[in-house]
Amino acid sequence: MRPRLFFISGREVGYLSAQPGVEAPVDLVGHSPTAGTCLLYSDSGLPNQQGPLAPDKIVFRDGWREDDRYLLLNLRFTGWHRYKATNALSLFYKGEPLVREITTGDFFDWLPVGRSLFRDKRIPRENLNGFLIPRTGLVSVLQILTGIGSRWAQDPPYYAAVEDFQTGGEFDYVHTRLADWHGWQHDRRVYFYHDGGPIVVVDDASGSSQQAALTWHLAGEGKMEGDRLSLRDGDSPVEAYFVPLDAKGYFETTSNPGENSGVSVVYLPVAKGRLHLVTVFLPEQWVGADVKWNQEVGTLRVENKDGASVVLPFPGAE
Repeated sequence: MRPRLFFISGREVGYLSAQPGVEAPVDLVGHSPTAGTCLLYSDSGLPNQQGPLAPDKIVFRDGWREDDRYLLLNLRFTGWHRYKATNALSLFYKGEPLVREITTGDFFDWLPVGRSLFRDKRIPRENLNGFLIPRTGLVSVLQILTGIGSRWAQDPPYYAAVEDFQTGGEFDYVHTRLADWHGWQHDRRVYFYHDGGPIVVVDDASGSSQQAALTWHLAGEGKMEGDRLSLRDGDSPVEAYFVPLDAKGYFETTSNPGENSGVSVVYLPVAKGRLHLVTVFLPEQWVGADVKWNQEVGTLRVENKDGASVVLPFPGAE
């Protein structure tokens, strides 16, 4: 494991290195960290070749208790395992996963044992929570003729650029960009409101004259009712609310059994060459909140039944 460099609010904090033997029990008293949301850089090289530090992940965190909210945004597709999750959201957790990836599948029996597992670079891009573009060229023709493989391109750019990263008392914010992916640019903005507030993900993409898509793999078996989907009921409910900002497209939902239990949602815009979608995660007292996009002034307002509200500062615009 290479050392990872931690940044908080743009300030370099220091390195965390792997220590041999730490996997064994030790007679020490643990203390919860004080760092919350942070941007992580790590080595961009290989096990036998050290490289410069590069953006790795962004961790959003409310705290360090078991049921505190945690959101992980991946920034790279390179290094040891070539995980196809550039600019994809790997996990949203509150007591249990609410957004996750489909990371189980069939073995590849024709490969050697060490390479036959369904993991790392073998996990298709559409099994992750991110932006999709169609295959192009010869690989697209072969997929259409044979029906083998995915219709979606699999190898995104190596890194997503961090355009802006801020932490604050009301919310933490990041703007990341995946650029020059076969002519496409994908901007993802995350607003992580504290004190049990909503979490808002704004996806804005433009590119070639093809139809792109956006995928979410969500907990729960709830059905879409309009633009709203229940992720969890009970004492700690959570729901997702979708706000298309382009010419409204359509959603495809699929129930996933077994280890991948939950609902997969694919958003497909009507317009080609354009995708603009806001996904709002509404926890507990925010469930059922009224979500309104004011196109004239370019703001999104989320107001719950108790009258509490947040207004996003121009989502999708600089």
